[in-house]
This record gives sequence, structure tokens and C-alpha cells, in this order.
Amino acid sequence: MRNETKYYIDLSLYTVLLLFITGGVSQTFFAHMGLSPSQISLISSFLNIAQITIMIFNIFVSDMIKNLKKTISILRLTPILYFGPFLYFCFAEAPSTNVFFYCAVIVSCAFNLFLGFYNVLSYRFIYHIIDIKNYAKLSNTGLIISSTLTILASAVISYCS
Repeated sequence: MRNETKYYIDLSLYTVLLLFITGGVSQTFFAHMGLSPSQISLISSFLNIAQITIMIFNIFVSDMIKNLKKTISILRLTPILYFGPFLYFCFAEAPSTNVFFYCAVIVSCAFNLFLGFYNVLSYRFIYHIIDIKNYAKLSNTGLIISSTLTILASAVISYCS
């Protein structure tokens, strides 16, 4: 399979995944678990702080990473860090709202640190897998495909709920 095709598949799956992690799906789950709108908003604020923190950190370390492909591959596994604990709460006895809130903050921030690290490295990684002359075409086509799939996934979620 060509690198361009892999890029389209990866970007599309990643974009749809973000719909579940950072979008209304997670917020709805948090509300279902008893968090108030202000607590959910506070989690979002912590996520932004985590993203900014890791991006500042990346200024100093991203160019020092030698095995970029391996690092990117490991970072792609980090959604397990996000979904694993929350999957547990789907089947276990519901904890107190405060316990769940702190767990949600910790899990969400930890995941967003990895996500922010991935986001910065992915811009560097693209130069290793494609001819840079094709970057604009590849990027725009990938965004069109991934955005379309995200809209479809959102529509299905909205229709089924």
C-alpha cells in the first residue's frame, strides 16, 4: 500500500476518533456519569492547559527524537489510556461524582499530553513519508476525506441517540 493511501486511512480514522474523545460523545458520557456542566467545562480547560504545556515542551525535544516512526506508532496506541478507564466505569458500580470527576481530569489530561505530543510530531513525520511536492494535495485531500467521515459519524451518532 502506498504511503499516501496509508496517510488518508490514518488521518480519517484519527479524525473520527477525536470526535469520540474531544467532542460531544465524551461530554455526554461525563454528564451521564453525573458531572455538572461546570465540571465538564473545567475538564475542557484542563485539556487545553495540557495541550499547551506539551506543545511548549515539544519546542525543546521534538527535533531530538531519533526514531520518529516508532515514536509516532507508540503514540497512536494512547487512546487506550483514554478509553480503558472509562470503559471500566461503564461496567463497574458507579463511583461518587467527585471520584469520577478527578479520574476524568487525570485520564483526559494524560491522554491530551500524548495527543499534543503526537500532533506536533505528526507535522514532522509527514516529510519522512511523502514527496514534499505533493504535500498540499495530500493534506487537502486527506482533510476532505476525514472531514466527510467525521460528519457521517456525527450524523449516525445523532440519528441513533
